[in-house]
Amino acid sequence: MKRLLVCFLAVAFALWAGNLFAASNVGVKSDPPLVTGMGGPDAYGYTWIDNDSAGGPTFNWIDITTKPGAVEVTRFLGDDNNCGPFAIGFDFNYYWYTVDEVIIGSNGYVSFSDNDNYAHPFSFLPSESRPNNLLCPLTGDIDFTRGDPECWYWSNGQDSFVVSWIEVPEFYPDPNADDSIHTFQLILTQADSSVYFMYGEQKGHFEGGSGEYVIGIEDVSGTVGLQYCKTGMPFENVFHEDLAIRFHADPDPTFEFYDLGVLNAMSVGSLAEVYYSGDEVTLKAEYKNNGTHTQTDIETRVIVRDPEGTELMRDTIIIASLDAQESKWVEYSRKLTTTITGEYAIEFRLYVMDEVLNNNRKTFELRVLEFNGLGTEAVFLWDDTTLESCSSWQGDSGGYANEFEVRGDYAFLIKEAHIPIQGASGGSSGDLIVRIYEEDEFGNPGNIVAERILYIPWNQYFQWTYIDLTSDDIVVNPNEKIWAVGIHATETTFTFCHDATYTSPRSNRGFEFTGMVAPDRNRETQDVAIRLLVEWTDIVGVEDEDYAGGRLPDTYLLAQNYPNPFNAKTSITYQVPKASDVKLEVYNLAGQKVATLVNGIQTAGQHVVTWDASEAASGIYFYKLSAGDHTSLKRMTLLR
Repeated sequence: MKRLLVCFLAVAFALWAGNLFAASNVGVKSDPPLVTGMGGPDAYGYTWIDNDSAGGPTFNWIDITTKPGAVEVTRFLGDDNNCGPFAIGFDFNYYWYTVDEVIIGSNGYVSFSDNDNYAHPFSFLPSESRPNNLLCPLTGDIDFTRGDPECWYWSNGQDSFVVSWIEVPEFYPDPNADDSIHTFQLILTQADSSVYFMYGEQKGHFEGGSGEYVIGIEDVSGTVGLQYCKTGMPFENVFHEDLAIRFHADPDPTFEFYDLGVLNAMSVGSLAEVYYSGDEVTLKAEYKNNGTHTQTDIETRVIVRDPEGTELMRDTIIIASLDAQESKWVEYSRKLTTTITGEYAIEFRLYVMDEVLNNNRKTFELRVLEFNGLGTEAVFLWDDTTLESCSSWQGDSGGYANEFEVRGDYAFLIKEAHIPIQGASGGSSGDLIVRIYEEDEFGNPGNIVAERILYIPWNQYFQWTYIDLTSDDIVVNPNEKIWAVGIHATETTFTFCHDATYTSPRSNRGFEFTGMVAPDRNRETQDVAIRLLVEWTDIVGVEDEDYAGGRLPDTYLLAQNYPNPFNAKTSITYQVPKASDVKLEVYNLAGQKVATLVNGIQTAGQHVVTWDASEAASGIYFYKLSAGDHTSLKRMTLLR
């Protein structure tokens, strides 16, 4: 779905016209040269050739939908989102490194490593703007919420991997417009280390516009790659039925690439966290060598600033060496003790001069709340209280969401949702839908547990809209997620306001709603300004004493594994109220059982088991508790 209207607010929140996407295209290179029939080589040595040229590949569509072991991932895809990672089944040679998993995007792409949302408008390839490490067979504004699209992947586990997008329609805000429906696939063949794009039946064509679609590949840094076509240019390279494109590398033996980056800050995904006043915080970051050579004596530093912008501390660690493509978590010796409430900025830096400078630092948001026992009220928020921008959507039912998660030993009761709204000049009045989504078994927004509809006049000046949710009795337990969502129910009626100060840390907890809840495509440049007023309360279904080892629990419970995501080992906690025949099993995304962790009679109480996944492939797994007549299922992610 396309963003339609963006406004930048002055201190008084006055409107003026702007373009939200400018921020997302920072670092985009100018239009790269294109060659008809054949293209390249790029700096590494990749070239492309299509079957419209002599010596090109043969069109060879592989129907994977009936192959044993094929996995349909259609249900995970919507409008502007992605899913995964999924194991390729073998190590695939790509540029100067190997990859073993993919993230599949609803907009017709895969990334080997980056789950940032890739949505309209689509930049030229290569582009340093995230996501990177892309293969784009037909990346456009595709909408899995319309028609009957399908998406499948399949691996033979040895040397072939295929992803197919079948009859996927383009997003259309105009219900009377002709449909644009496309079928295409991506093939990885390890035998010749080639990437193939195949194009099946094509109905209609993408709408005009500079960011409508792109075909090509790029490396992990977004600085090396090849573009076959972008929005119908050049004319000779427009995709069509029975087209086949092959990307193949003849590596330049003199090629060298030097890049170190901050991969994760504090947690995988660098997701902002909530702490409490007086907590002691361990500071850590993951650094990665994206280049072609081992690097040594790497200086890293952490700098912590309190909510008033005062530097509290800094610490330095030298990493002795990082091999090419190696990553390493670094834990700093100095710890942070939170003294005041508010937004702390924890900045991790690499002191290097290399070929990609924009990944040499990452700032993590740590939100500190005052906690004075059960009954304490708090406002959960990720913005810095000053809102600089607002935006709306083209099409019905567009909106935004924030993800909140409890840490520690206490639950919270949701009392209110706070949503900043401003009327759209020249628009019409309309309804604001406010929803609360609970977490499903896959760790994504699942059931709607509360909903309100409010009328918003078109000429409403900026103000916070407060929605009372006390009567819904929504209690969120420790390690559970909840999403607060605001949606405009009709086209372009009002805008949602955001925190877009470049000096503020980003939470990476912002989501957008385009028929489903998915990560905000502009997470790196804005925080969604949706808040929750909560009250700390008792844990639902489990007495406080259960956590302290007191009286026996009175219900079955399967907790979220910790850590999650994890590397190699993770712990799973469950409880049974009476002696029970218990099974605790692990399944992969295809529904195949990969491990049985518990199988037998367990005494009443709380139990902890560790899964050693050192022999398992990276990807998403599910663990299932069966005890008596109770079953529970939760998702976990193994990252190498």
